[in-house]
Amino acid sequence: MKQSPFSQARRNRYALVEKLRHRLGKDTVESLMVTHAAWFPDVVWRAALPGMEAPSRAFLLDRSSLAEPELALLRLFREAAPEPQVWTRAQQQALKELLAPDCHLLVPLANKVDDAVDALYRATEQQIAVLRMLRSQSRLLVEGGAGSGKTVLACALAREHAALGKSVLLTCYNLLLAQHLAETLADVPGITVLPFHELVRRTAIASGLGYEVPKNSEARARFFKEDSADLLLSAAEAGTTRFDTLIVDEAADFFTHLVDSFGGLGPPEFQLVLFLRPPAVDLSDKRKLGTTLSGCADEPGYQFAQHPRHW
Repeated sequence: MKQSPFSQARRNRYALVEKLRHRLGKDTVESLMVTHAAWFPDVVWRAALPGMEAPSRAFLLDRSSLAEPELALLRLFREAAPEPQVWTRAQQQALKELLAPDCHLLVPLANKVDDAVDALYRATEQQIAVLRMLRSQSRLLVEGGAGSGKTVLACALAREHAALGKSVLLTCYNLLLAQHLAETLADVPGITVLPFHELVRRTAIASGLGYEVPKNSEARARFFKEDSADLLLSAAEAGTTRFDTLIVDEAADFFTHLVDSFGGLGPPEFQLVLFLRPPAVDLSDKRKLGTTLSGCADEPGYQFAQHPRHW
């Protein structure tokens, strides 16, 4: 070392006093007791005092002083100034600001945005609880408001089941939502993403029943609202297309009889999960969603309690 610890402490003492003079004034600082000492917390000092650098043992603190540091400091202060002047609160604050200044850091907006995006996609305890329930229930309703993460969970579940080698169908009533889901899961084999009426069309054609939309406006409206469900159910029973997992996003968009038509798309124990927005259905009365779910009256439903931006 170029300087002994006592020399370094003395130099820092003079620097601190000079700064206190600028803060409090020369006369004020001259009346205050400021001293210095050296503390060696890693060793027990058994040798003699280092020459003139330590006036007494009180100015050399070591590992043994750690047992009662306050007593060691009080002994040091008494030897440095038997009758010291009490520092006022303003003087104490000035010393605190010099030794431990507050730091105000301006975080760039880009960093805040990145952190917010990460928070939106970070799995919370609530989301993990839902995922665990998704794995264990053959029939499940998951209810949450707009933007609460239902679609994210639906995609996560589809990916997980596909990774297990299961055949997964992810469907919804809205065409634009289906296109978004298809783009999101385009890199995952084993997942079929279709809007409901395209699912009806493909299943009907594959089963040999054919698919023809009436030209009459009234009949056409009835076809999309009612007859398509019967066609899907008949086509599913006649065809060979079966899915191990069926996930329905925004299930509240479906009419009850449309939900019923999903029953023939899988084996008896296939997993059916419906994500929906409140107050579409009372989760305590699942019969309102049709006979497909009537057997799960005792199965749990799950409601998101918080908006993701509060997670």
